[in-house]
Amino acid sequence: MVYNNIPFIIGPILATFSVNYAMLMIGRIITGFAVGIASAVVPTYISEISPPQKRGALGLLRQSTITFGIMSASLIAYRLIHYNQGWRYMFLISIAPSILQLVLSYWFVETPRWLLSKDRTADAVQVLVKLDPSSTKDQVNNQIQKIYSNINQQKGDDDWFQLFKFATILQSAGFAKDMAVLISGLVGTPQMIMMFGSIWLIDRFGRRPLLLISDVGMVVGLGVLGYAFLGTAGTTGHIAESYRAWMAVGGMVFYKLAFSVGMGPIPLMVASEIYPSKIRGKAMSIVSFLNWLANFIANITFLPIQEWVGQAGSYFIFAGVTLACLIFTYLWVPETKGVTIEELSKKLVKEDNNNNDPLQNIN
Repeated sequence: MVYNNIPFIIGPILATFSVNYAMLMIGRIITGFAVGIASAVVPTYISEISPPQKRGALGLLRQSTITFGIMSASLIAYRLIHYNQGWRYMFLISIAPSILQLVLSYWFVETPRWLLSKDRTADAVQVLVKLDPSSTKDQVNNQIQKIYSNINQQKGDDDWFQLFKFATILQSAGFAKDMAVLISGLVGTPQMIMMFGSIWLIDRFGRRPLLLISDVGMVVGLGVLGYAFLGTAGTTGHIAESYRAWMAVGGMVFYKLAFSVGMGPIPLMVASEIYPSKIRGKAMSIVSFLNWLANFIANITFLPIQEWVGQAGSYFIFAGVTLACLIFTYLWVPETKGVTIEELSKKLVKEDNNNNDPLQNIN
């Protein structure tokens, strides 16, 4: 994590002082590389240094700060975007948190689990005492034994597949770990094709048809996935029949492809098109915040819902949420194809005024 601050600083510097498009993109790629590392390392670090009774709260704190950071970045962008070369200041400002993080990393401790995996028991004991000074000698020894036991159980076991929810779901369906990872990787190709295909389709068939088709496909995919898991319990129950396991694959693939063609790329595009220019910056800041907030809520509630109603029930619940989205899209989302933003804004304002006019139905 300490060294990861270097690309977090170098990337924005290159973007800030870029003299051409290639230099700007290199800076963005370097920053994206750092984001990817942080996304994998930080949750692991938090989980390994946090006391069990505080781990959930600290995990939520991380997600909350991400949401706050996105909202802050959007607001800063809104303030600077109207200035000449304002985008350079946006990148420049992003260096400050990385420098602060680099300075604060001086006080970071290595995780006890990593230290014990390297047979540095004395250092691990010091860290455990530092993290919880009230711990007794017996409590520290007990923690050491638990960590050692966990390490021994996981030696030789590659847990990278846990980073991919699709692969995890496939393993829950009864597939071997390597097969689950392979299938999840292969699905990426048609998913990318569908995503790029939507670029070609969107200005030919419009936003609404793709959104509606996408919603229907997602409901069907989640419904099939839920049916495949009927009869299993909790978050780890395996599917007994092989045909149901492949049904789960089909449902998940169908869901991902349907998402890629509509609900993945289009909503933010529509949001950017429907607001009048005088409020578009503020509105998109709010939309971006709500988008990430919804992702945050979905992520923190998914496993608790599975524990509550089982795997099948959780997919049926999300199918219901998607069905509600389908109804909302059908009733209220306007078609923006072939209409300028200014024309669309006038149309929406006129419709809103008519809906609020109590005399509109009087001859």
